[in-house]
Amino acid sequence: MVLNWRNGLSASIREMKYRKWKVIYLTVLSDHPIEKDSTIKFLFSSIYTFLKERKAKILLEKVYGLSSFRKDAAVIRNRCIKKMLEKAEVPFTYIGSIPCIGGKIAGVQIIGVIQRDKKTKIDTIFFKGNPIGRVFETDDFKGIYLSGISGLRKDRKEEKQSLARQAEYIVEQCQDVFGKHGMTAENIVRTWIYFPRILHWYKRFNKIRAKFFKKFGLISGNKTYLPAST
Repeated sequence: MVLNWRNGLSASIREMKYRKWKVIYLTVLSDHPIEKDSTIKFLFSSIYTFLKERKAKILLEKVYGLSSFRKDAAVIRNRCIKKMLEKAEVPFTYIGSIPCIGGKIAGVQIIGVIQRDKKTKIDTIFFKGNPIGRVFETDDFKGIYLSGISGLRKDRKEEKQSLARQAEYIVEQCQDVFGKHGMTAENIVRTWIYFPRILHWYKRFNKIRAKFFKKFGLISGNKTYLPAST
């Protein structure tokens, strides 16, 4: 299903129904450059109003836009979500890049869930006081969606944090989440990892990731378990 909103915005929606819940996959794009903060506010407000009307909660959210607009986008987004949808802290991932059509924001992707049973639970996951994901728990399974993880440590200067150290810090955060929720690395279904200059240090990144896989037994002897990754 596709919805056409004003200001040139369109929303592509797919719903998957299960016995006790429904999952919504929502992608919102614009047919022209988004430059004004008022349009960005309308973008987020429209998304959260749509979800609120369906009594949906966010499991995973990704915002695509200019790297230089990251902080301003977060301010607008956080104000809108607390006003329109949820009062609790809901983490999101901001993927910084230049929108193909220009402007500040390229689009937003969301995975949401509609609860049909009071036994299904949705909570925010924190690491050292910072929201880094959401957990969706039912009688049948527990699903963890990590979407606020950054390799940058707030207690250190950004220019002194190498990409390699940032990758290791991401693994530390994941390890902390797994332990607290009774999971292991074998429970990882898929990863999305975003970093700059991929061709310059991808070999180094793979070494760090392989070290993590070996530490948690995903690569050992005749056993190899590699989750899908982007």
